[in-house]
Amino acid sequence: MNKYDQFFQYKELWGDEYGYKVESLWENHIQLFKKGELPDSSWQETTLIISFDYYLGASVGLPEDIKLKFYNWLIAGMRRQLGYEV
Repeated sequence: MNKYDQFFQYKELWGDEYGYKVESLWENHIQLFKKGELPDSSWQETTLIISFDYYLGASVGLPEDIKLKFYNWLIAGMRRQLGYEV
């Protein structure tokens, strides 16, 4: 791991609570998505959420046919935050 590895950075930041905080961040965004609200994460957190969801696989979280919509929703929020047209 190095200083450019986002997982390493969050592990350093959150310490022993890393697993709990990543899962909590992910669950919060699942709920925002289901409610039709906008994501409220930084672009770094967005990539962490997508990576975590991908790691969990198709059997956890949202059904597989909805996962791509979830990822598009997260990426649109990241683009909006960074000032790109959505």
